[in-house]
Amino acid sequence: MENNTINTQAVAENTVTFSGILKQSWIMFKSFFQENLLFTIGLLILLFIPLVNLLVLPVIVIVAGRKIQGEANPFVGAWKIYFSKFWKIIALAFVTFGMLIWKAFIWVLIPLVLWGLLKVLSASFGINTEIINIIMMVLLVAGFVVTIVFTYKYMFGWSFSLQALLFEDKKNNGALKRSWELTLGHKWGIFFYILGLGLVTMLIVIPLMLIIVFIFGFDVNGDSFSFPIIQYIISAVMYLFMFIFYTNLYFQFKNNFGKIKLKVSKWLRGLAIAFVVLIPVGILASIVLTSLQTARDKATNENILYDNSLVQPNEVPQDQDSAFAE
Repeated sequence: MENNTINTQAVAENTVTFSGILKQSWIMFKSFFQENLLFTIGLLILLFIPLVNLLVLPVIVIVAGRKIQGEANPFVGAWKIYFSKFWKIIALAFVTFGMLIWKAFIWVLIPLVLWGLLKVLSASFGINTEIINIIMMVLLVAGFVVTIVFTYKYMFGWSFSLQALLFEDKKNNGALKRSWELTLGHKWGIFFYILGLGLVTMLIVIPLMLIIVFIFGFDVNGDSFSFPIIQYIISAVMYLFMFIFYTNLYFQFKNNFGKIKLKVSKWLRGLAIAFVVLIPVGILASIVLTSLQTARDKATNENILYDNSLVQPNEVPQDQDSAFAE
């Protein structure tokens, strides 16, 4: 009986839920402001600056990871650790991007290159271009499908490479391999968690932006100076929360390696599937509505031109002819 209780507790400890990670991340997010407000404000200012924000994101991971590891003051020395690993972080970014291009986008580049070569050959030897276009369109669509699959596979498989570099001292390919090892068998679960995080963020940000616009009357199109500033501030705060979330998730995988059970609730699956379905539906609806509006505008312009063509520029009204005759 005692053994069964221990096993049940062990299973419970190895089970990770989206709501649990979200709650832990929210507590840690608040602790950033409570424990070192000056450090956090300085970090948010850097996150506020475009391009610079991408360079300082690892600092969030360093502080969050040190908090999880039980450091007494995780903020002290965080920048020193960051600068000591700066070039390794840059190298990892280039390696990841290069590998992603090679392993995923190559399947789109190959059909495009072949298409160009066949176009040249068809012009030189008089081959029917319509047949070539049909063949290449099929290959291009197939290439896009393969690219989406590979991008999903590698993007989520390498999602913990930065953490592996910072906390396990892995380098470039070693960090990518370690991340792949940690996420083995859980890539769909990570996909649902990241998509769920995006949906939660949207549910917070969109109403917040609407409230700000309603209260302060900022121009939604960004023509005023104030509205982009609010956007950048909210983006900086979201960056902070999202990378705390990723780091929490990484340590769950690291500490429970080989035993972790990533639980995906039905509501999270439903939201994710609805989101994925609504994207192409929204794009298609936008294309259709735009086409209809363009056709309507064209018809209106043609009617105006036709009506104008009925009026002769030198035509004198009949009452004026009568007046001249008199």
